[in-house]
Amino acid sequence: ALRAATAEAARFAEATEEFGTIREGSRADLVVVAGDPLYDLAALRRPVGVMLRGEWLPRERLEALISDALSSEH
Repeated sequence: ALRAATAEAARFAEATEEFGTIREGSRADLVVVAGDPLYDLAALRRPVGVMLRGEWLPRERLEALISDALSSEH
């Protein structure tokens, strides 16, 4: 599932030089989780933070963004 959402998606979009891997020159969008999602997919529900367009968003910031989004829905 992880490979399908990352490396295989990049291959399908013919954009393997831009995203789908972690290397210099690729887009800096990734999720850092507490645990190994290859053995425990639930680790994906425990993000330590997200690197988005080269900016680090720690868990606390993610929780604030989610809270703001949920409160604006009402």
